[in-house]
Amino acid sequence: MIDITNSSIHFLGKENSWRSNVKSVLYSKDKSLILTKECRSEIISSLNPFDIKDKNEVMALVENDQIYIFRDTSVVLFKNNSPREAEIKIIKNLPEKKLNIIEFNKAHELITSNKIKNIICKIDYKLNNENFTLVSNCEYINYNTHFDHKKYLQPIIGYVPFILKGEKKIAYAVCNLNNEKNSDIFFIIREETPILSINQKSFVKNLIKTFLNTCFFFLKKSEFTKVVQLKDYKMSLFENS
Repeated sequence: MIDITNSSIHFLGKENSWRSNVKSVLYSKDKSLILTKECRSEIISSLNPFDIKDKNEVMALVENDQIYIFRDTSVVLFKNNSPREAEIKIIKNLPEKKLNIIEFNKAHELITSNKIKNIICKIDYKLNNENFTLVSNCEYINYNTHFDHKKYLQPIIGYVPFILKGEKKIAYAVCNLNNEKNSDIFFIIREETPILSINQKSFVKNLIKTFLNTCFFFLKKSEFTKVVQLKDYKMSLFENS
């Protein structure tokens, strides 16, 4: 299994190169999608590296050996935030490591007693009759405070790559693990939506917002809004000491 905690990719440009840690990897039947650490847009400068016109969040996605660059802005004008292909050489550092799987009770004990540093999450799921395997560090995990109540762990992982109707997307994933019955797994996906959100409770406000959204059709906001819920999945936790 990939040792994602110690994995990285070097991107070798003509004038500037960079190294980025791996955030998560999505495997399917015939390809792998490696998502690297996000960053703010910058220039190479000793004065102010953030003195740049286009301010956005940048991350690279490696599909087999093809590079895609995501540049995401909060508000999108006359364009979309779809990834762009990039012609750049890469060096992959993807070590393999034998990891110990940990069952729910053991994982709960290690996390609540602060006896574990790194947990790797592996999710096997099926979407549109295609099998996927997602591997990521568990950097954020909810757990119950009162030990006389039902034990639970609720890891939320992101960013992760996600394939939706053949398109490459950025998402978060979350599920609730417990001794009785685990929840479904939920992915929330970044998408472009009208600039004003519609509230179902207020007809008048919705009418005004719909009118304004129509007037400003050329403006979209980029947020995590679309939820995909799956029942058919298996989550495994691994100790990476």
